[in-house]
Amino acid sequence: MARSVVLFDGQCVVCRGSVAFLRRLDWLRRLAFVDIHDPAAAGQNLGLHRAALMGAIHVVTPGGRIVAGYEAVRHQIGQLPLLMWAYPLLFLPGVTWLGPRLYAWIARRRYRLNRWLGRAATCEQDVCQPVGRR
Repeated sequence: MARSVVLFDGQCVVCRGSVAFLRRLDWLRRLAFVDIHDPAAAGQNLGLHRAALMGAIHVVTPGGRIVAGYEAVRHQIGQLPLLMWAYPLLFLPGVTWLGPRLYAWIARRRYRLNRWLGRAATCEQDVCQPVGRR
């Protein structure tokens, strides 16, 4: 079975934590995770602009469809047997309104959250430094 490719920001604590959680739940190996900062992965971004990749998580489905942000999160949850029960809930009217807004809010503030968590590099405009050196 072909896998969906998840393109994520590996310099983000929130993103790495989410990926670690999803990897543990991906028993069927339906997701392949690619750090957009990994030079070896440069050919896998499928012509997506760096700004778009830095702005939201992207998923490339086995059929070649590209989804981003909340829709990408929804796609990932739909691939995991343990979370499959929640998948239909992500399409409810109130959830489809709130979900993208909540995702966008977190995505825009993820580096501030990195600093608050104090566990990783903080990055701004593709320049990263360990916490405490600012």
